[in-house]
Amino acid sequence: MLNLKNVSKFYAKDGVITSGFTKVNLELHLGEFVVITGESGSGKSTLLNVLSGLDSYEDGEMYINGEETSHYTEEDYLAYRRKYVSNIFQNFNLVNSYTVYENIELALLMNGNKKNEVKNIVLELIKKVGLQKYKNTLVSKLSGGQKQRVAIARCLANDTPIIVCDEPTGALDSKSSKEILKLLHEISQNKLIIVVTHNKEEIEEYATRLIRMHDGKILEDKRVNKVNLDNILKEKEVKSITLFNRMFLGIKNAFNLPVKFTLMFVIFLLISVALLTNYGLFQASKYESNTLGYTEYFMESDDSRVILKKKDGSTFTDYDYNKISKIDTIDRLVKNDLILDFDLGIYSDNLYLYGVINTDKITKVDLGRLPENDNEVVIKGSSDDWYLDNYKEAIFDENFTLELYNNKALNGNVKVVGIIYENDNYYNDHFEFFMNEELLKNLTTKLNERYYKINYKVNDNYVNNEFYYGLQVSDKLKQG
Repeated sequence: MLNLKNVSKFYAKDGVITSGFTKVNLELHLGEFVVITGESGSGKSTLLNVLSGLDSYEDGEMYINGEETSHYTEEDYLAYRRKYVSNIFQNFNLVNSYTVYENIELALLMNGNKKNEVKNIVLELIKKVGLQKYKNTLVSKLSGGQKQRVAIARCLANDTPIIVCDEPTGALDSKSSKEILKLLHEISQNKLIIVVTHNKEEIEEYATRLIRMHDGKILEDKRVNKVNLDNILKEKEVKSITLFNRMFLGIKNAFNLPVKFTLMFVIFLLISVALLTNYGLFQASKYESNTLGYTEYFMESDDSRVILKKKDGSTFTDYDYNKISKIDTIDRLVKNDLILDFDLGIYSDNLYLYGVINTDKITKVDLGRLPENDNEVVIKGSSDDWYLDNYKEAIFDENFTLELYNNKALNGNVKVVGIIYENDNYYNDHFEFFMNEELLKNLTTKLNERYYKINYKVNDNYVNNEFYYGLQVSDKLKQG
């Protein structure tokens, strides 16, 4: 039983409160064909929306099988509609791109039924509403009366105890209207049918109960035909749609309208291309900025550089170097590449040149000659560099001191004997230094001292310290 006690509905807009209906009392039973009439604005459609759970109410109490509903949330109203109510609308609310069969099947699939189990149910419902000849016809090709029959069959597929109809014949001709009303009357034997209409005369012969509303109030409520009433509205068993049906309907809807699908696919493709292009440009810009800059640890930022470290932390052996060098994708092997990541300067009384060490083998220079002695170096720099343009001859005449990190000088002087010009060097004042194996070995030893971590024992006490300038070895100690 659906029971309303002093129920009122109000609307608020721009600070003004208006009444949809006030103090309505009703008891509606299974088996009734209830017709609600009244002029426009009388509140009949608002009352129908409250009864069907499409709208809430502000005052009084509505009971469903004796259960109060005033505390219902949106989720509660959704559950109420799924268990108890099916709607028939004036504008049908069908899927026009579906056939008659598919529209009715859709209601069953959404209710959790399996696709291979619903065929006989759908065909029986189509027969019940007299549309056997149109089962495979698109709904968009049907007349208004035929569409409303499909809507009724869909309601029957939902199998809820209450069917609410808002002007179900408003868009139909008189013949179609009569057929629809007769069909609704036939199915009302074990349902509660509630119809809102402005045309009392065409529906009166089918009604078991007539309710007339005016200005938000019930003026008349009378039973016109005696029927067997049932106080219990049996709720429908609610099941969730299966995963298979969800996927099936999703794929079907994607391809159901070829033009729409093609358009959406093109739009999606364009958006994807735009996003991927922007992402690619961002990554390229990020990569480019990384190659132009340097970090505290890696001054040599060539993107083909791969740094290897043994898992156990042990030193690489000649055997390891031989195995690595035989790998096809290895272009060259720098045995101790720590030297690549330290800045280096050479200075004299007149000049100061700053840059990094390059361990590549060189075979020619643009100016001067290749190194022949241990203390000779070749410098490589931009052809636009001021030093190389104005002091290229003076550079060869200078005796330079080689300086490592923190102004630490290497014993002995070095001479610049050759210059290599590079046209695309980004840093005009940044140089690369080439030297022979012996000088590289001495530099590597000095650089490795930076990482020494040694416990010193002084007067039988250990002193833990990290000496940034490295351990100085006295020449008074015996070899080893």
